[in-house]
Amino acid sequence: MPKKPLIFVGSRDKQALLHIVAEARGYEILGILDHHYHGNTNEIDRVPVIGDERSLLDPNNKEAQQWLKTCDFFVANWWYGNQHLNQDGPDLQKLRLDRIKIVEQTGANVINLIHPNSETLGGNSKYATLKIGKGVFIDDNCWVCPHNVSIGNYCQIMQGSKFGAGAHLGFNVCVGPFTHIHHVDVGDNSYIGMYTKINLIHTQDHMLHIGSNVTTWINSQISKDIPANSIHTDKGRIFKKNTRAII
Repeated sequence: MPKKPLIFVGSRDKQALLHIVAEARGYEILGILDHHYHGNTNEIDRVPVIGDERSLLDPNNKEAQQWLKTCDFFVANWWYGNQHLNQDGPDLQKLRLDRIKIVEQTGANVINLIHPNSETLGGNSKYATLKIGKGVFIDDNCWVCPHNVSIGNYCQIMQGSKFGAGAHLGFNVCVGPFTHIHHVDVGDNSYIGMYTKINLIHTQDHMLHIGSNVTTWINSQISKDIPANSIHTDKGRIFKKNTRAII
């Protein structure tokens, strides 16, 4: 059965990476909805900017309502773990959450984009317990264990990442490239920096817990719990966001 045309809600740096995965999954990309670029830019990485994502909320906008009936959608803008303190430009995490809210409110059909090279072997087995939500992006060369792993709605997993048994991601978790994650619960809206290793030296009776709104730096080695609203540095120190170090 042919797939519906795909519309990206928002855009990100290196947007072409999403286009490549969509093409590999057999999608025809209709365009990008992004109010920051609509009217200023004709296209992003060879895909046309066709409108403002907020138009989906307008019941009197016939074109937008037709898109909702006939197209699939994917929230495409990213967040990179920063706190957006005294910075110019949009807060990318808030912008992402606003766009997720739009597609949820409108009932848009939100898909997953999973690179064919990252197909999970055994994931469709009757014995598998892998659970993947909606709006999830998994880039190329990732490995996800089919047993006792869950990936929440709107998570983003970058290339080369590995998920062992007991890895559980909450809502809207961004996992940087080449991370290794095992036997851990990660809370909502957290960012796991590239090359982070979580609980690779562990005991099976100790599940690690990483709270919501946590950021880990590049090359973090994590073997202890991290409270919510914290930053974990590459040297193992934990800072409460916007305050002094707590450990």
